[in-house]
Amino acid sequence: MIETKEFVGTGSVVGRCSRRWVAVLIMAALSSACADRAGSDASLEPMVRDSAGVTILEFPAEVLESEASFRLSEEPEVRLGVMEGDEALQFSTVRDALRTPEGEIVVLDARGAPVRRFGPDGALLGTFGALGGGPGEFGVPASLSLGPEGTLTVWDSRTRRFSEFEPTGELVREWAPLREMTSGRILATLPTGPDEAVAIGEGFPSGVTDGLHQPPASVVRASGGPADTLSTFVGSTIVLHSEAGSGGGMLVAMTRPWYHPQLLAASAQEGFWTVEGVRWEAEHRSLEGAADRVIRVGREPRPFDQGVRNRLLESSLEGATSEDQRQAIRTTHRDREYPELLPSVIDLFVDAEGRVWLGALDLVPRNHPSGVGTTAERWLIVDPAGERAEGMLQTPARSRPLYADAEGVLLLTLDDFDVPYVEWRAFIEIPADG
Repeated sequence: MIETKEFVGTGSVVGRCSRRWVAVLIMAALSSACADRAGSDASLEPMVRDSAGVTILEFPAEVLESEASFRLSEEPEVRLGVMEGDEALQFSTVRDALRTPEGEIVVLDARGAPVRRFGPDGALLGTFGALGGGPGEFGVPASLSLGPEGTLTVWDSRTRRFSEFEPTGELVREWAPLREMTSGRILATLPTGPDEAVAIGEGFPSGVTDGLHQPPASVVRASGGPADTLSTFVGSTIVLHSEAGSGGGMLVAMTRPWYHPQLLAASAQEGFWTVEGVRWEAEHRSLEGAADRVIRVGREPRPFDQGVRNRLLESSLEGATSEDQRQAIRTTHRDREYPELLPSVIDLFVDAEGRVWLGALDLVPRNHPSGVGTTAERWLIVDPAGERAEGMLQTPARSRPLYADAEGVLLLTLDDFDVPYVEWRAFIEIPADG
C-alpha cells in the first residue's frame, strides 16, 4: 500500500496527496484530459433534484472542460516577499492570508513576525506577534480571520488559544475555549462569539495500534468549559503501524493512503464542506451535522491501470543513484498494493464569497515548503448556492489560493528557487471573442 505521512492541518484543508506519486499519475492522464477539454461548450447549469431534504446539484462532465467566466491577471498587481534583504519582508512558512475591505493584505507566517500588514500598494505597514507562550505570542499560529469591526484573530494550534488584535497590532483579548479538547486533532476552527468557538476535530480509537480505521470526527461548541458535541461524521481512513521501540516502548506511526484524500473546508459560520477525493462530489453539512447540499460532477474516476504503474516506476528510478537502490525500488513496486481508481479532486477551498473551489487532478500539483501540501492548477468554481458553476479557472504554476473575494485571489507562490511569495491577482473578464 502506498501512503503519505500524516500532517496537522491549518484549519482550512485536510488530507493531501503525495507530490512525487501524484505528479506522475497526472502526467499519465494529462494527454487525454487536455484532448477532452478542447472546444467544449459545456452547460454550467446543474440538474437539481431533492433527496430527503438534501439538494443534489449534478453537473455534466463537460463542465470540467469549460473556461471560467473570469480569468486571473497575467501578472500580480502586488507581490509580497523577497529572497534576500530585510527579514521583515521575507516569508518562511506562510499559513494563511486575507485581504481587508480597504485593500490591505494581512499575512500569517509561522516563523519570525507571524502577522504582517501590507498596504494596497504592497508597502509594509507593520508586524505583530512573536513565537512564545506569553500574551500575544504563538506556538504554532495556524489560521487568521477578520472580525466585523476589522479586528484580526489568530488561532494557535499548539496552545489552542485565540488571540484578537486591533489592525494596528494591539492585543484586544485572548481566549481558549477549546483547550479542554485533549484527544485527537482539530481540523478547523470557527470563532463564533465572545469567548466562544466551534471546532471540527478528529478522534482516534483508544488502544488501537495497527490496521485501517475510520476515526469519527466531531463538531463541538465550547466557551471555556466542557465542549458540547453538535454532530459527528465519519472521518477519513487512517493507517496505524506499530513497532517495538527502545526500552520496551511502542512506536505508533499514523499515515493516510495518498490515493484516497479526505478534504475539509469551513464555510464561515454556516457549516463546512467535505470531499472524498476519489470522485467529483462535495457535500455541505451544517454545524449540527445535517447534510443539505451535494455538488456532483458526472465524470467517472480514471482507472489506475498498468500504464500509470509503469510511470510511477520510471519516476522512482530516475532518482536512484545506485543499482542497489534501483533494485530496491523495483521490488517495492512489484509488491505494492495499488488502488483501482485515481483520485479526481486533490484540493478544496472556500472563498470569502462562499464559492466552492474543487482542485482537479489533471495538471501537475506543486508541494510548498510552507506545509500547505500539494495543490491543483485547475479549479472548478461553484457559486455559494450551488446553482451555477463558473467553470474551470487556471491558476499559475507553483501556486495555491489562500484567500479570494469578488475582486481577485491571494496566492502563495514559489519561484524557481522555492522562495515563497504572496501575490494578489485580480479577476479579469474573458473577452467576448475568446
